[in-house]
Parts: sequence; C-alpha cells; structure tokens
Amino acid sequence: MCSSRTLLIDERVDIRRGLHRQERHLFLFSDMFVVAKVKYNNNLKIKKTIKLSDMWVASHMDEVEEGRTSAMESFILGWPTINFAVSFSSPEQTGRWFYLFQSKIHLTQCCFGLLLHLIRYINLEKEKDYPKSIPLKIIAKDIGNCAYVSVSKPEKIKFQVPT
Repeated sequence: MCSSRTLLIDERVDIRRGLHRQERHLFLFSDMFVVAKVKYNNNLKIKKTIKLSDMWVASHMDEVEEGRTSAMESFILGWPTINFAVSFSSPEQTGRWFYLFQSKIHLTQCCFGLLLHLIRYINLEKEKDYPKSIPLKIIAKDIGNCAYVSVSKPEKIKFQVPT
C-alpha cells in the first residue's frame, strides 16, 4: 500500500477488553497498526491490521478499566469495530507509544482530509474545462429560425425552440 512504510516501534503488551486479557505484540508503522498473537517459539500470527486514519487513542483509563490496570502504564486504543486498554511495561513506554499514536493518527487523518479537499478541487476544475452540459445554438438558414440545444450526455439532448 505505502512504499515508504517504516516500522516506528513494536512491543509485547497486555490488552484488555472488559474482563478479558490477552498478550499481544503490537507494531506501529508510519501508516498502519498491526496486532499479532504470540505463538509457540515466539512465532507471531497477525490478528489485525488497521489504517491509522481509522484509529483513535485516549488516556481515560479510570473510566474504562475500573482500577484493574495502572493508568500510568495504559491507555485506550480504538477503531470503528473495537476499543481496548493496552498495558505497557513502564510509564515511559506508555508515554512513548501514546505520543507516537497521537502524532501519527493526527497526521494521517489530516492528510486524508487534505486529500479529500484536493480531489473536490480537482473535480471542480475539471467541470470548468468539461462542463456537464454544453449549450449550442443551431440556426437553420432556410427557415430563418434558431433552436437552442443543451447537450449533457450523448443520449440526452434537450431542444428548446424560442417563441
């Protein structure tokens, strides 16, 4: 998807969703997030890959985890289908991940928004060069009369004869 994808950080963590706790290995790339399950002999099985533009992060641990997880070593990650608490090995690692997530998520969401505005602008400029309908005036020399034709698509031609 992205030729300039780089791995920013990875770490083995605990994730919690309600009372359910799982050990996972997280990978944060410049444009995506990967959640992997740690298997036998440290092999990894990819469980989720999520575009950063679809994610959000929050530090409101007290509202979600009810004290079962240290707020200094955890934060909340989410995307449209799931939210969970992530617990790291130290407050320093938590801060590092939280900062990277916040900055990368914000950057990708801003870039996505700018891209949408650019596409809209390009479409508007194209419409100026190639309007949806072209008004034509047809003059019949024999009759001395004229008709106005509006062409929008080859199969849809509207005639308007002046009165």
